[in-house]
Amino acid sequence: MGSGLEYRQTTVTRCVDSSPPVATVPATEKMTYETILPDEDRRRLDDETGWVYVDVRSVEEFAAGHPRGAYNIPIASRDPAMGSLVFNPEFLEVLQRTFDTSDNLILDCASGGRSAKACELLAEVGYTVLANMHCGFSGFSHPGGFEPGWQALGFESGEGNPEGKGYDALRC
Repeated sequence: MGSGLEYRQTTVTRCVDSSPPVATVPATEKMTYETILPDEDRRRLDDETGWVYVDVRSVEEFAAGHPRGAYNIPIASRDPAMGSLVFNPEFLEVLQRTFDTSDNLILDCASGGRSAKACELLAEVGYTVLANMHCGFSGFSHPGGFEPGWQALGFESGEGNPEGKGYDALRC
């Protein structure tokens, strides 16, 4: 194929143990992150093995609800004039200032798309231990139904901007 990109298949099997298969997603060989499900995300955070939760949703989405202990560094924000999401030009700068390239980072958004893009960008600049949470905070809709995310599974959540972890504090 003319693009020069090689692909490997990454299979996402389910969001919780009893769910049916969700999708097979093509990924470039350069992608060096794993895709995990909400129950695995929670296990890693509960085990206190050094994993840090980074929520890449907008400031408003984060304030409305997020996993306990999460940091908020939006990869995009809503442009009122366009009515759509636009890339946050400060994303990489703020994240690089906040976390080392060797930190264990779990990235999340509403359903897993923005956080997958964030993982790709971070891998390109040298981050080595990355996980994208498939199904995200809100869940993932597909033609076969709905796969619940963190919130729908009833995992511990908070609201507002935790001191030192909200975007306004991190970007200073």
